[in-house]
Amino acid sequence: MSNVSRRVWLGRLAVLAGIAGLSLRRAGATAPKATKQAARYQDRPNNGRMCGMCKYFIAPGGAAGSGMRGGTMGPGMMQAGSCQLVQGRISPMGYCDFYAPLSD
Repeated sequence: MSNVSRRVWLGRLAVLAGIAGLSLRRAGATAPKATKQAARYQDRPNNGRMCGMCKYFIAPGGAAGSGMRGGTMGPGMMQAGSCQLVQGRISPMGYCDFYAPLSD
């Protein structure tokens, strides 16, 4: 056994963890999503905050963060979509504890 300092050992461990993380990302592995109950999801807005204006909301046929830009609604915006963090169909008028506003 060689005499490797704790700092060097931890550095090597961090590099290996990073490589493993990249490998999983390339393989298409995704983190498990929270249940609606765990996220305290509700089908109504909370003080004007709603899924359709959250950066994690994925509109039908869209990408994350493609919800109601600037608070405006377009065709199909009332259709349920999905979320990067929460399981199941998500209403654009819904809300959960993971809400994060879209950044312009």
